[in-house]
Amino acid sequence: MMTKTAMTVAVAAVSLGSLAGGLAAGVADAQPGHQRTFVTDDGWKATIASTTEKVRKVAPLSSVPTSREAFMSMKATSTLTPPAGQTNAPIKGEVEAGYMMGCAVQLEAVTGSVGASLGIGGSGGGGVSGAGPSGSLSISPQALIQPGLSITMSPGKITTVTFDKKTVGAGKASTTTREGHINIDGCAGPVAVRSYAILKTSTPKANDGSAVYGKVVYL
Repeated sequence: MMTKTAMTVAVAAVSLGSLAGGLAAGVADAQPGHQRTFVTDDGWKATIASTTEKVRKVAPLSSVPTSREAFMSMKATSTLTPPAGQTNAPIKGEVEAGYMMGCAVQLEAVTGSVGASLGIGGSGGGGVSGAGPSGSLSISPQALIQPGLSITMSPGKITTVTFDKKTVGAGKASTTTREGHINIDGCAGPVAVRSYAILKTSTPKANDGSAVYGKVVYL
């Protein structure tokens, strides 16, 4: 049970957060590219890169202080180069790209409950699926042109939203998401988002992998 003083402070924090969010609405945070290169135990040179990252914050259509909306874009690129003299050496890989989201505070007086479970506001044919209490979501490749999903956040939780997983091989490959729509409800404090791109590789002799992460942006 929240005391009157605590509730007043919490409501004030929500109001200030809403004002800050309103001032930032419509601003696009473009980020520099990130790249990492590694060499597997059997000599493959592998690179994972994230480019054209952009988070465009907009005012929520619901006008609710505990809601956030944004359009997110990013491109993840993998490059796999075989060891010298082994042009036809076999390799399999997978690129995963998306965003991590964190909520600091959920206000009991606004939401009516604490510790709410992860909720998805309907796929609408967009191919959105949930992985239950693990806090991971994914969007099918059919929805990549403009994926959209709704998330109800819990306090102190991090949710991973996967835009795509793509099987890759030798050479260069990429996956791109443009203006993916994200709607977050039930978070009274700031919502932090950070992009990620992961490359996993597998050959007959070694499994390996690495990842790159973008800077944190607040909605």
